Amino acid sequence: MDRPGGRKDHVGEIPLVGGLGVLLAFAVIWVLAGAPQGWPMLAAMAGMVLLGSLDDFHVLSSGVRLLVQLVVAAFAVMVGGVVLPHIGGVTGAVALGLGWAAIPFTILCLVGLVNAINMSDGLDGLAGGMLVAMLGWLLVVGHLAGLEHALLAPAILLGAVVGFLIWNFPRLGGRQAYVFMGDGGSMALALVLGWFAVDLAFGHGEHVPPMVFAWILALPVIETATLMIRRLLRGRNPLESDREHLHHYLLWFGLSRRGATLFLFAFTLLLGGVGVAAWQLGVPDTVMFWSFVALGFAHLFIMESIFPRLGPR
Repeated sequence: MDRPGGRKDHVGEIPLVGGLGVLLAFAVIWVLAGAPQGWPMLAAMAGMVLLGSLDDFHVLSSGVRLLVQLVVAAFAVMVGGVVLPHIGGVTGAVALGLGWAAIPFTILCLVGLVNAINMSDGLDGLAGGMLVAMLGWLLVVGHLAGLEHALLAPAILLGAVVGFLIWNFPRLGGRQAYVFMGDGGSMALALVLGWFAVDLAFGHGEHVPPMVFAWILALPVIETATLMIRRLLRGRNPLESDREHLHHYLLWFGLSRRGATLFLFAFTLLLGGVGVAAWQLGVPDTVMFWSFVALGFAHLFIMESIFPRLGPR
């Protein structure tokens, strides 16, 4: 149960088992559907659920969480075969290969995504809504690339997350959620989201440029990266909690919790749409990459230099 207090301003005790429900629904249906070579993914998900559940019961140190996340991500890479061999033609026409750095780079990317989704889970329906948007774009990309055979697991997970949102999305009249995702759910769902992205990019031939997936995952990744940079600039622990997320400023500017969640959901859809449209229009990887970098710097400038002058620290 999540109890109010500190940064938590919900009313009453709320169950933290929503993410566990999503993962159980996904695992059961996927196993019944055949789950081809699925045990490494289920084992990695179970590892993240266990870590997050322990964190929900008894707050773990950021160092312990990070260490276990690295171990689980390494299992996903080494046993599950989830590896990024290159990052596309971001410096020219030839794909920039990672060589020996492919395995550690993939591990760091998965851990970064896990923390990005986990840290974005600050409003009712926000993490679940972003997951729906990103999984939806993965299904669109897979269909456009002719990879329908690889879309069963993402489709099942999308359905499970939509079922969760029925109980988690902020209701009209300001009524709060009936259930929260919990750290176990958000971290496991983020891991499997990254797994699906890498699988679609490299697991069935290289039909889609990696930068398309970077744009699909852009909002939580850029938001978390810039937030950690801002904390480091102030000499603080980059993994500590605060009230300087984008959704905190949206609330201060007058949006309701529901309005802020819908805004960020729409923004996630928009950024994914930019990546998919650029791919379909034949925009070079180099342009997509530097546009992505520019978006990150713009977000950092706005969050560090403009929003603090308009809203509270």
